[in-house]
Amino acid sequence: MKTKNSARYFKITGFINIGLSVAFGMSYILHQWSLIGDILDPFFVGLIMANCIVISQSLNYIISFFRKRMNEMNQYNMKILSHSYNKVFHFGKSLLAGAIFGTLFFAITYYFANIWEEYPTLRLSHCLFLFVSNIMTGMAIFCFVGYMRASFHLGSKVKIGLFDRSCPLAIFLIQFNKILTITTSVSCAIPILSLIQSVYEMDLLIYLFTIWIFLIALSVYIIPLTSISNIVKNIKVRHLQDLSKLIEENYKLMIQNIKDHKKYEHESDVLKDLSKTYKDINRIRVFPPIASSRSFGTALIALLITLIPTLIEFVFRNF
Repeated sequence: MKTKNSARYFKITGFINIGLSVAFGMSYILHQWSLIGDILDPFFVGLIMANCIVISQSLNYIISFFRKRMNEMNQYNMKILSHSYNKVFHFGKSLLAGAIFGTLFFAITYYFANIWEEYPTLRLSHCLFLFVSNIMTGMAIFCFVGYMRASFHLGSKVKIGLFDRSCPLAIFLIQFNKILTITTSVSCAIPILSLIQSVYEMDLLIYLFTIWIFLIALSVYIIPLTSISNIVKNIKVRHLQDLSKLIEENYKLMIQNIKDHKKYEHESDVLKDLSKTYKDINRIRVFPPIASSRSFGTALIALLITLIPTLIEFVFRNF
C-alpha cells in the first residue's frame, strides 16, 4: 500500500508542477510582451516547460518500472527491493528536496544573474518561473542520489558468478540502470539547449555547464553498477589466482620430468589447457557486469546526447 500511495503522489505532483510551469511561463511571456513589446526567449520558456514534462513523466515511468519488476520477484528479492524503494522514492523527503532546489534556482538567478535588471517585476516573474519548473527536477535528483546510494546495498545482495550471471536481481539492476541513464541524459540535454536559447550571456559558462551535466549523466550510469562489477572482479581475481597456482605446479612438474628424462607430454597438454583457460578468463569483461553490447551502446549514445546541444551551438558560433 505504501508503494502505491507513493507512486500516486508523485504522479499527482507531476501534473500539478507541469500546470504551474505552464502558468508561470505564460505569465512571464505575457509580462515581457507588455513591457518591451517583444518576446526575446520564447524557445527558452518552451524548453523549460518541455523539460518539466519530460522529468515528470520519466520519474513516473521509472517508479512504475521499479514497482512492476519488484512485484515479479520472489519473496526474498521483493523484500530487498521494497526496502530500497521506500527509501529512494520517499515522497515527503523528495518534495522537500524539490522545494529547496527550486528555491536555490530562484535565489541564484534573482541575486546573481544579470538579467532584466531594468525591469524588476519581469526579473521576479522570470525567477518564479524557474522556481516552479525546477521543483520536479529537485525531486528527481533526490531519487537519483538515493538510488545511487541504495545500489551499493542492492549490489551486495546479488548472487552472481563469473559465467552464470542470470541472477534476477542483477538483471533488474542492469535494466533499471539503462532506463535511468537514458532518461537522465535526455533530461540533462534539454536544460543545456534551453540555456543556449535564453537571454543569459553564456560564453564559457555553457561549456562548463555541459561538462558538469555530462559528468552527472556518466555517474548515473557508472555508480549503480560498481558494486556488481566489484563482485565479478573479485570472483575473476580468485579464479585467476587459483589457475596461476595450478599453472605453476604443472610447470614445475613438467620441468622436473624433463630433468629426470621422464615423459612430460601430459603435463605439457595440461599446461596449455590451463594457460588457455587463464587467458579466456582474463579477457572476461567485468564492466558492465552483464555483457551486452546493445545495452552498453545504448548507454553510450544516451550519454552523447548531453553533448549534442553544445556541439551544435559551438559549430554555429565558430563556423
